[in-house]
Amino acid sequence: MSVRPFFLVRISGESMWPSLVPGRHYAVSGLLRPRIGDDIVAANPREESSFIVKKITAHEGGNWILNGTVPWSSSFTVVPQDVVGVLLRSRMGAGASRVKRLFLKQ
Repeated sequence: MSVRPFFLVRISGESMWPSLVPGRHYAVSGLLRPRIGDDIVAANPREESSFIVKKITAHEGGNWILNGTVPWSSSFTVVPQDVVGVLLRSRMGAGASRVKRLFLKQ
């Protein structure tokens, strides 16, 4: 997978509610190294050619453990190479909305 420095992702499910709202766009960076607590975009290990947005909750055996924020959300285990990017809001808080506005103006 090639590195995409910055891109937008649109949330389509409710597994990350209320921290990520379905239908909204969020800025993502492929340049940041993931860490526990980050919301990330990763290749879906259960469905080829699709992606998931989840929170990193643990690091076990070299793999990331991902979960949603709602009780019915599925848990995933992904290898580091499958992580496409880190949502900037994980690191920047409210400042990420300014970055998103820059993307949407283009």
